[in-house]
Amino acid sequence: MMMHMVEMSGWHNIYFLTKDFDISEEFIEKIEEYGYYNHLAYIYIYAYDNDFKEYLSIKTIEEFENKLARFHEGMDLAENLGNRCLIQKAYRKVIMMTSAKGLFSITDHYYQEYIDLLGDSDEVELADVKNGQGYINCASRKFEKANDCYNMSIDIFMARENLKAVGETLYNMSMNCILAG
Repeated sequence: MMMHMVEMSGWHNIYFLTKDFDISEEFIEKIEEYGYYNHLAYIYIYAYDNDFKEYLSIKTIEEFENKLARFHEGMDLAENLGNRCLIQKAYRKVIMMTSAKGLFSITDHYYQEYIDLLGDSDEVELADVKNGQGYINCASRKFEKANDCYNMSIDIFMARENLKAVGETLYNMSMNCILAG
């Protein structure tokens, strides 16, 4: 178990995986036998569905979702365990993966699902997510939608007096304005 955890940075900030990890079915069976379902959820989310070469031709969310079999198993396990933290990390992983490859409409879909999950539970995380969603919309040339996302982020960051985050959002907003012409 430790070998796999170390290989995947101890389940921490591993959003840019470029390959799947070799996890034997025997190992998976042992994890299930011992009831280590939380670890199994992490493995399903992080160890599989990382080879982006096969995703580059995908055009729809449905096509993308069909490629994420183990990822969805991990999400289901995390949900059944009540591991909201892992679910949030899983959304961040898929958002980073899709945005890094320019699959912006798919990224926006996952941003919206993540926003729905957050609800009113964490305003600061919501502001970060809306800032990221604004960036993806700017990259997709959806400048008004990007601006709306940035405005929401700034409102939250200003209320929290998080000036560093306000500055980052204003920078993104200025790039949006420049690109919009």
